Amino acid sequence: MNTSSPATPDLDALRRQIDAVDSEIHGLLMRRAEVIEQLIAAKKLGERGAAFRPGREAAMMRALQDRHAGPLPLSIVEHLWREIIGTFTQLQAPYRVLSSRAEEPRVRDLLRYAFGFSAPLVATDSDAEAVATVARTGTDLAVVVLDGPLEERWWAEIDLTGEPAPEAGRHGAKVIAALPFLPPMDGLDLPAALILGPADVDAPTEACVYAVSLTAQTSASVLDSFGVLLGYGPAGALLASDRTPAEINSVLAPAAAVFGTVTWIGNVAAPYNWTFG
Repeated sequence: MNTSSPATPDLDALRRQIDAVDSEIHGLLMRRAEVIEQLIAAKKLGERGAAFRPGREAAMMRALQDRHAGPLPLSIVEHLWREIIGTFTQLQAPYRVLSSRAEEPRVRDLLRYAFGFSAPLVATDSDAEAVATVARTGTDLAVVVLDGPLEERWWAEIDLTGEPAPEAGRHGAKVIAALPFLPPMDGLDLPAALILGPADVDAPTEACVYAVSLTAQTSASVLDSFGVLLGYGPAGALLASDRTPAEINSVLAPAAAVFGTVTWIGNVAAPYNWTFG
């Protein structure tokens, strides 16, 4: 009978492997920085303009999810990639992230998770102020948290129907992304939120976001049957749908007495928990 014990792992050899992997990762990050420098020169991104690309970011996150395996939580990988993306985006064209709740720990966790530690966070007095700043600067982003009743019509100046030209000195604003995008791991408590960017940002068209004014007959349950109800309260309702503006209006317009005015305020890549019937 063979009573020999299993071979003891060579811990020093394993640590050398880890050191080699770490060195390779660092080298690749430096190589990525070199490519970004070439990109800046090619696109002349030193000029004013938004560098945040919600469609490309969503595609990268889904690619990570599709190929990920092993014990490392996907949320950790997503955050690492977002940190890398955010840092290199800041190198291309700096932008700020504005939110009326940026100083709340839970919201700050969301902002750092999504944009990294390189992005300057700015607390505003209201969501409307954050959105108005984006419309004025044409470079910043606003994050509106959706974890309670809608008390403020921060979307009042947004209407993408017909895409009217912004006023002189204004770039306009619209919803361009939703958070969290991939399913968070257990213990990661991130509130739902919408990201708003300049109106000329090329955003994915998988789902449209609509603001709905309320009437005495409007109910959250009825709205939810037409898409994903993102928010509801005294200021109105926010609805995500895979229906185009023309389609949603053809469905809701006949019942205007129930739903009030429906305004298209943006479009996004659908996050993990949005399901359309």
